[in-house]
Amino acid sequence: MNKHTIDVALRIDSSPDSVYAILSDHAHLDVFRELSDSLLLRPGALDPNGLGAERQVVINMFGWLPIRFTEDITLAEPPNEFHYLISKARVMAGPVPLWAGVKHYGGQVKLAPVAGGCRAQWTSTIEVRIPLLGDRLGGIIKKEGERIFLSVLEQLKTRVERG
Repeated sequence: MNKHTIDVALRIDSSPDSVYAILSDHAHLDVFRELSDSLLLRPGALDPNGLGAERQVVINMFGWLPIRFTEDITLAEPPNEFHYLISKARVMAGPVPLWAGVKHYGGQVKLAPVAGGCRAQWTSTIEVRIPLLGDRLGGIIKKEGERIFLSVLEQLKTRVERG
């Protein structure tokens, strides 16, 4: 089985501080159209959205398939980056334990200052461990993940650049 890395980047005409504040506001990520719900399940030790926080987001994969992800914040270095690890995932339409055949190696959002703004890069690596289908499904998830991550960054860009 192969690992599949979702990797998107976008230049945003806003400071890393502003972008970080929005992307790490775990209870309000549902402002982005691909996310229909978001909750802060457990606050971090020093910062509610920081290291040790646990969040839950519902992402509408392919625009119609709601999947609830529970994620742990494993690194938080505002305003430069945060990392997360998916601990659970579940299709909202029924009792399907979607995550049974998937290993998440981690995701991260990195923000680097550039002239007049920042460069936002979002990556996440998975491996689909389902015999005969794993690589094909991994490729499909990678492509959809890239669409969703880029859409979120583009919406954020529009939001912060408009003020």
